[in-house]
Amino acid sequence: QNELDNENGDLYNYKIKITNKLMNDLNKALQRWRSATANDRVITDPAILQVESIATFETPQKIVAIIKPISTREVADVVSIANECA
Repeated sequence: QNELDNENGDLYNYKIKITNKLMNDLNKALQRWRSATANDRVITDPAILQVESIATFETPQKIVAIIKPISTREVADVVSIANECA
């Protein structure tokens, strides 16, 4: 069985489940990043993200948050949270 097939062979429902899991993981990470840093240093404003997403080359990746830690401890916490929620 293909790893992308779920028990019903319904790829659409599988993609929905994966998307929901990714969104849940992202929301958990955002909450934890806001706790690890100041709330105003976790940026999710779409207008700001769009400006910051401009690159010199085309890329399919999207920025979903900008985190601005101000100490080495915060950097370590942010990276640890990213690893745990990935």
